[in-house]
Formats: sequence, structure tokens, C-alpha cells
Amino acid sequence: MPFPDTETISRATNLLMVEELSYDTETMNNEFNNLFDLLTDEQRGGYNEIMNALVDKKGGVFYVYGYGGTGKTYLWKTLSASIRSKGEVVLNVASSGIASLLL
Repeated sequence: MPFPDTETISRATNLLMVEELSYDTETMNNEFNNLFDLLTDEQRGGYNEIMNALVDKKGGVFYVYGYGGTGKTYLWKTLSASIRSKGEVVLNVASSGIASLLL
């Protein structure tokens, strides 16, 4: 199989990054505000902890656990809208098949 020439490689773009950076930040900010207002106290605590780690550049691994219907996906949607409203990239990852389909 032939190798692509260097000019073709240099023009290639990462479609995932292009898609992540093409969100309308104003729309995402409105979505975030609507979602954030309806967070429960527990969800808000998780949101604050994760966002503080992001803002402080501490990073981390966060495990969100709960039975079906407890708002795990809602929390991830809120976090994603918050970060995307600032023009940043969000890649949600899930460890189970059903959760990965939802995200």
C-alpha cells in the first residue's frame, strides 16, 4: 500500500476536534443555564468538585455512581454544556455499554 505524501498529511484535520470546536457557545451557555438551574444538591456538589478540578488544573478521575434514574447523564450533559460554552473540548467517556450509548 502506498504511503500518503507529506502535503496530504499536513492538510489533514482531526474531524473530531473540528466538530467539538464548532458548537455555538451562546447556545451552549443557554443550555448550561437551563440545566444547571435544575441540578439537585448532590449533582451540584459533583458538578462543583469536577469544575474546581478543571479550573485549578488539578485534573482527576471522577466516578459518578447511582442507580438508574438518579441523574448521572443529566450531570454529564450539564458539565459538557458548561465546558463547551467556554469554547473548550469535551470528550465524555463511559465504562459500560448502556452509559456510553447515552453519552
